[in-house]
Amino acid sequence: MNSSMAQKLATTPALAPPPGVVPDFVHPASINQEVLIISAICLALMMLFVTVRVCSKMRHTSTFGWDDYASIFAMFGSIGYTSVFIATLRQYPRVVGPHQWDIPIIAITSSYAQRVEILAIFYNPLCLAAKLSLYLLYLRIFNPSVRTTYLVYIGITFTAVFHTASLLNNVISCTPRGGHTFLEAVANPKCTVSAITVGIVRAAINALIDFFMLYIPMPVVWTLQLPMRRKIGVCAIFMTGLLACTAGILSLYYRVQYKRTGDRFYNQALMLLMAVVEINIGIMCGCMPAFASFCRQFLPKLWGLPSLGHLGTRIKSWISRQSLLSKKKSSRTLSSSEYVEYNLRDDIHITLGSVTGGGKVPAVGRSSLVGMATQQYQPAAGPRSTDQLGGVGWA
Repeated sequence: MNSSMAQKLATTPALAPPPGVVPDFVHPASINQEVLIISAICLALMMLFVTVRVCSKMRHTSTFGWDDYASIFAMFGSIGYTSVFIATLRQYPRVVGPHQWDIPIIAITSSYAQRVEILAIFYNPLCLAAKLSLYLLYLRIFNPSVRTTYLVYIGITFTAVFHTASLLNNVISCTPRGGHTFLEAVANPKCTVSAITVGIVRAAINALIDFFMLYIPMPVVWTLQLPMRRKIGVCAIFMTGLLACTAGILSLYYRVQYKRTGDRFYNQALMLLMAVVEINIGIMCGCMPAFASFCRQFLPKLWGLPSLGHLGTRIKSWISRQSLLSKKKSSRTLSSSEYVEYNLRDDIHITLGSVTGGGKVPAVGRSSLVGMATQQYQPAAGPRSTDQLGGVGWA
């Protein structure tokens, strides 16, 4: 490249500015530092949550589940992913953060395009690992529930197929072939269409998956016989997934903005930030039960939530009771509006109630039901282990 061409590329903006806006190549308005700080905070919080989860497991049980392994794998992947993104922010401040009309063409290099393509490729497997850790946590907690198990398996299958297809689409559309550079590959119309139109569709589907994952535990948790304050507290633990849903919606919004304005690099910085936020918060959501247990042990006045170990026992006991009552009834059949709620702790504690709140369990059937429950749930001799939800007992 001769000096005159280099001078022209150094003074020509990568995008024509809006009317009345003058390009600023010296001190452009940029979100580079804000994006860097948010990314670093998300990474630090994620590492804290996973560390608490692992330490809780090691303290209370020596058994690690598949959800724990998936969470640890996702953590190391996220450390690498976020570190590469932070390094990109620091290495290319003239490209990542300013509006495109404040970026000279000469600043957009093939090495930068390669770095962004690497982030785009590794986003899908890492996002899948983060979601898989949460799916597997649901599977471990709610495994007696046939309905919830079906939902989890459907979610795992669809999520795996979706992210695999997204990965293949990205690799096929935006990786260089035949001696072309990464800059030429990402400038190719096929890659541009994939980044804009297909990217919007992918972001919308990804946001729907996040909301589906948020819904899975709610019906079972809301049916538990808990005081309303505690029931809301338990739901709040799982509702932290709303943060990941918000990141997914914002990613969709920034993709639409990119298509509307053509301001690729400014919106690209925000889309990559939302990818970092979504991955790290997704991992944190799977660690929330253990982290809530940790906070309850050390901050009892701040956290008015029930024991997660006790919560896990209640969930599994409730699901098992529904299966028991459908197979084995008392000598006197209950009406369809009535049910029996057995609260299992170290001893057998039985509470009788009604779905509608007005029904009564017949006195004749009550003794046989109590006897049946005592026989079915007679605790084994020896010390009881804490429930495995998060690996921490909330007693």
